[in-house]
Amino acid sequence: MQMTTLIDDVNAKLEAYQTKLNENVEKLERAFTLDVNPDRERFKEEVYPILLEIDNKVLFVRKNVKNSLKNSILRKQVSENIIEIGKLILKTRDIFQSFKDYSSELLAIVISNCYQISIETSFLLSWMIINSEEECNKQGLLNAIENSLNLIDYSLNKDLENIFSLTIDDSFENYILHSINISEKINFAHQEITNSPNFSVIDTLNIEKLNKIKIYREKVKYFLKKVLDYKKNRTQEDISIKIVKSSWNQYIGLINALGDISWCRISYFDKVLELMCPGIKHENINRSIDALIVAYCDNKEIDYVLLGSTTAKKEKEKKGKEPDSGYVFGDGNEIPDLAVEINFTSGSIEDLSIYKKLGVKEVWIWDKKDVLTFYVLINDEYKTTNKSFFLQDITTEIIHKYTSLIMLNMKKTRLYKKEFIAEINQDTPESSF
Repeated sequence: MQMTTLIDDVNAKLEAYQTKLNENVEKLERAFTLDVNPDRERFKEEVYPILLEIDNKVLFVRKNVKNSLKNSILRKQVSENIIEIGKLILKTRDIFQSFKDYSSELLAIVISNCYQISIETSFLLSWMIINSEEECNKQGLLNAIENSLNLIDYSLNKDLENIFSLTIDDSFENYILHSINISEKINFAHQEITNSPNFSVIDTLNIEKLNKIKIYREKVKYFLKKVLDYKKNRTQEDISIKIVKSSWNQYIGLINALGDISWCRISYFDKVLELMCPGIKHENINRSIDALIVAYCDNKEIDYVLLGSTTAKKEKEKKGKEPDSGYVFGDGNEIPDLAVEINFTSGSIEDLSIYKKLGVKEVWIWDKKDVLTFYVLINDEYKTTNKSFFLQDITTEIIHKYTSLIMLNMKKTRLYKKEFIAEINQDTPESSF
């Protein structure tokens, strides 16, 4: 990413976070004017001046960071302000923790706003130091990252404390967005420390920071899994979250954050990142179709590799998709020959657009109306067909019939697979390809 583009992106985020912070500080100020609040004087004398100073320093950074790229004196001033922002936020957090009313939701919101600002400015400082023509200020970068990690620690712990207050509303999206943002910054911090030529000699201090980053990566993963597990247990429906104007790094960061949470599906196309957590019906349809495909291949002695929902992606084209089930026939490949998609939330056209860019030859889509459609890629366009290209004895009708039967009684899956194979062997349609 070019430095000017990154600055524009960070400045836009900082402006939004700064606006939220100012709004919530005003609310906090009104709350602390009440005589009954035991920390009223401390807020007025200790905290409020610090919050004003943070606001002024963020404004200075936003106004001057782009010009600082060509002015070493201004760059030093911007860097110093960013480091000071982190210190002031940590100081604010420490004071808040000593308040008797520390459990106040408004206090948590304000420090969370501060946390977002610190992460973005520290991220910005890392880039400024690394891309500087002057000798890299290693300690400055490490201080910036340490401030970010300290606030990540605070934020994650607060979020984990409140995890079971989640409801079926927009708060779930906020937690996911929060995790994506943290994952992106943690991955960035790790990459820049390990890959920068200025860090060719890893000293004790760097090793300590790298170990801390690994700990936080695991903590983010644990946090995200708790959120998703909780949400999954509260609804039988598919959960879909779309994040527009997202980056490829956010997509990779979310894949890394999810780790072995295999029941979530992630896709990335045209700067839209989608996280989809399948519900019970979704998963049962997928398992039923998979059982029929595997039974057919075994019966016909067709060699295959079951990819499951392994991510298929092309970094050069910035496209990525996790099918519900993917299959490779013959020689192994990271891109499936056949992808099965249970689509109860997004449009089939969106799925097909991604699969076409990835070069997936055949796609089966079961939609929210329980209609199954086969698509085959011919001359760079998907054509509908009722017969499979790779599994040429199979039609949409027979897959739909036996999937529906299995769905009615999953315990009879073995019986229905036998009946499916018997019907296939009895009546084999000719291929139209």
